Amino acid sequence: GYPALVAAALRNGVRGPFGAYVGQDDKDPETYVLSVYQGGIGMPDRDYYLSDNPKMADTRTAYVAHLQKMLELAGQSDAAARAKAVMAFETEIAKVHWTRVDSRDADKTYNKMTVAQLDASAPGFSFAAAFKANNIPATDVLVAQPSALAGIAKLIGATDLAVLKDQLLLRSLDGFADYLPDAFGKENFAFFGTALSGTPER
Repeated sequence: GYPALVAAALRNGVRGPFGAYVGQDDKDPETYVLSVYQGGIGMPDRDYYLSDNPKMADTRTAYVAHLQKMLELAGQSDAAARAKAVMAFETEIAKVHWTRVDSRDADKTYNKMTVAQLDASAPGFSFAAAFKANNIPATDVLVAQPSALAGIAKLIGATDLAVLKDQLLLRSLDGFADYLPDAFGKENFAFFGTALSGTPER
């Protein structure tokens, strides 16, 4: 199922609907704990999807064109419609994301719960199944943005599996662009390097 795909992506360094890492417990530094945080968007921040700023609107147009081009390079059919569907999904995710300010708040982002509690709070996606697929024996997890993960899980539950798979495909193509034929690396840099970061040359 989809949680197993997400687990495989995470194992390979491909970003899915959430991120996870093992680190020190902020309130118990002797202990290491699995931290889970919001994911599911391809651009750096929710503002890229939601801001009225004309530059952000231009970036959104460039991003959809980039997604389409990557699908075309991978020999996929219906690339334009599929790119738009992924963008629509990510825009809904951006709406439930926490802002950068809230995500930097050490108290707001310290939410310890069991995996069972996390699953109960976020119907639509089984975190337990994803962790199990990666052999992570997590009992307690630190959740950075609980309402965002709940919102993302609900969106996953309501979204066509084909769109979810396309998103993971696109993350894989972008994540491994430099190891794929050069056209992928050039297209990846054209968006993330030049359009997004203003770096003229690879």
